[in-house]
Amino acid sequence: MSFGALQLFTAAAPILVLPVVVRLIGVEGWVGLSIGYAVGAACAIAVNLAWTMVGPSRVAHVSEPQAAAVFWESLVTRLVMAVPISAVGALASVLLSPPGHRVLAGAMCVSTASSGLASNWYYIGRGEPRGIFSYEALPKLVATLLTIPAVAISHLALIYPALIFASSIWGAAVSAKRILAPHRDGLRMPSGSWRRMRHNAVVASSAVVGAGYTGLAVPISKLSGTALTQVADFAGSLRIRSMAQMAPASSTSALQGWVSESRGEGGPSAHRMRWALAVNGAIGLLTAALVAILAPLLDGVLFGTSAQVSLLLAVLTGAACIPYALSASLSFHILAPLGATGSVAASRVAATVVGVPMLFWLAHRDGATGAAAAVLVSETLVVAMQAVFARRAWVARRQLSPAEVLTTPPMEPNP
Repeated sequence: MSFGALQLFTAAAPILVLPVVVRLIGVEGWVGLSIGYAVGAACAIAVNLAWTMVGPSRVAHVSEPQAAAVFWESLVTRLVMAVPISAVGALASVLLSPPGHRVLAGAMCVSTASSGLASNWYYIGRGEPRGIFSYEALPKLVATLLTIPAVAISHLALIYPALIFASSIWGAAVSAKRILAPHRDGLRMPSGSWRRMRHNAVVASSAVVGAGYTGLAVPISKLSGTALTQVADFAGSLRIRSMAQMAPASSTSALQGWVSESRGEGGPSAHRMRWALAVNGAIGLLTAALVAILAPLLDGVLFGTSAQVSLLLAVLTGAACIPYALSASLSFHILAPLGATGSVAASRVAATVVGVPMLFWLAHRDGATGAAAAVLVSETLVVAMQAVFARRAWVARRQLSPAEVLTTPPMEPNP
């Protein structure tokens, strides 16, 4: 099974469980759950320490013992971050959530933050999709399938984050044992580990700040003072988007290894980068159309009466999938292989500086549609900035002229 198919497989899981959980907790519970999920996703970025971006290339072309040493460095540094970050995130979720659902929000935050310990980046770099299936996709699917009858029988929504947390920790632990056990006698932290941790922490911190206009959009809309039903509608639209945009996310992962394999004398292959950008852009366009058409039809199925996605809200939410897909490709297929990860962080921080005040204002003024419009503008700003950074990175490498990088039609990829 390919990396892309695995991510799409995992994305289907919430479709099964959300109708059961949301109908139980109502509008306020759905807002609390969404806040916990959003804050937890930001915490997961911090816990991950940018390893999804820098990790695959570090393990792609080295021996198995060397790759295990890199993974050990990743595991130790991420564990150092996990507990304090999860605790802070849980506290924030509790304070932001409606009374009566604060424990649920905190639990959802911790369970989502635990995904930052996943080993997916290692298996992408090593070209082993089976590892993602065994230690990420399958445990989460099992947890989801167990959640449905457990919540339906017990009427305890807390079972959902508890089982997701258990599946994440189990998958991370078993995966780590599988990677490290054959080399445990010679394991040591590679030279420069703590220096790299500080650098990765800066990148991850920038990514967390950059999550302000996307991952933290629901808490910000709640703080804006707009009606709780508008927050619920906005959260519903974002949840549908997060499931739908697993398509461009999966293509990003699938193409990341393909691009990094094409290293010539001057670095990664330009035509593979262009192909990756074109493919991601096309998938983003298709995803946008599907969200715009299907979201108003699926809201009742997924959320009952707890959230309603209007046609305008669906169109704005879907349109944001296009710059999301382009930004993912620019980040992982072009800027990261060229060593310009700082440019990725800079673009997202700039978008947050512009997007968060806009999100706060438009959410207060126009509710869910205003918040969705602010997210769309912020995502578009990221793409514009990253395109400029990509051109500059190529000029620095003296591989191609700036115009060739992003405007030359892609050639047929190598078999």
